[in-house]
Amino acid sequence: MKKKKILFVIPGFTLGGTIISLISLLGKIDYNKYEVDLYSRSFLGYDKVCDKLLNCNILEENVLLSSTVRTKGVLIKLFSLLLQLAIRCSRKFGYDLYSLCAKIGCKQINTCEYDAVIAYQESMVDELSNWSARRKIIWIHSDYIRNAKINPRVLSQNIKFNSFDDIVCVSKSAQDSFCSVFPELRNKTSVVYNIIDKDYISKKANEDIKLNSSFDQSKYAIISCGRIDPVKQFHLIPSIADVVKKNCNIPFKWYIIGGDRNFETYKDLIIQEIDKYNLSDIVLFLGEQSNVYPYISKSNLLVSLSESETFALVIHEALALGIPVIMNDIPVAYELLKNNEAECICNLSEVADKIVKTICVKPVVESYRNLNDIAINSFNRLFL
Repeated sequence: MKKKKILFVIPGFTLGGTIISLISLLGKIDYNKYEVDLYSRSFLGYDKVCDKLLNCNILEENVLLSSTVRTKGVLIKLFSLLLQLAIRCSRKFGYDLYSLCAKIGCKQINTCEYDAVIAYQESMVDELSNWSARRKIIWIHSDYIRNAKINPRVLSQNIKFNSFDDIVCVSKSAQDSFCSVFPELRNKTSVVYNIIDKDYISKKANEDIKLNSSFDQSKYAIISCGRIDPVKQFHLIPSIADVVKKNCNIPFKWYIIGGDRNFETYKDLIIQEIDKYNLSDIVLFLGEQSNVYPYISKSNLLVSLSESETFALVIHEALALGIPVIMNDIPVAYELLKNNEAECICNLSEVADKIVKTICVKPVVESYRNLNDIAINSFNRLFL
């Protein structure tokens, strides 16, 4: 049987939920069925993930398609910088120079020779709508109801999404959200859950790394992970921790792990809330960690307060490591969790009480809903 030739396209290699889920997917698909190439518009962060991408062929930078160029000569780099500036300027005047670059660049990397070109992040809809390919697929990782509220320009993207043959959502919740914004595109949508690589997660969790000195393993450890973004609702942690402290005589610490490069003002709000409740010795920022898994595996409980998630990768990662979770009552929670003592779904007003009960009961994660087989079968159906 002839292998399907697939090209995945990503904006960059910066570590985050999207690149982690792609690495896991590439580690699980059947290479007797697929030949996979990967093109990134930027190589920033590549050195941190290159050893995890051994099953696919990484395409070289392309001056016309790449957002940054770092491996070419000085003149090529200068040309690339000037071209990116020209593209941005052209868009301000109502003309998209990138569409012309895309037509030439796609021929240079032979995109029409692939059975499918996959944009693995919805942020690439503008760029890849201009690409030429036999078949184009785009992956949706975000909540489009929320996206449309934050940025009304999203509503005008239906024409660009319509240029794709298939629109893949990472959960039923993500699909429903996308289709509520673009109901005319529902027939193009399907669901492929994110893949969890339990072996990789366990290996990373057991790495011998020096933990942040503030991480105190002698106390009951609660952890919340994610980018420091208002959608994660980390600012609610101090008020919840205050209630837990008043109703539980077991000493505990609550750690927040995540990057704050784009949300410094929100981080300031969280710190203000910590000071308001005088909990600087209980609620602690550990910042962004290159390997979060040892922290999760050494914690007793993971809590997610997010007001919106399309998959909540960290929830499955915690369960894979045997760590109980409490998750805010949002639609995707019911796709991921069994809603029992170890996998609790509750509304925000109940979180403190659930934490107190969890600290006392100490539930054990016996098994979790492994969606990998469902995800791989769904992925294969795309190419039947």
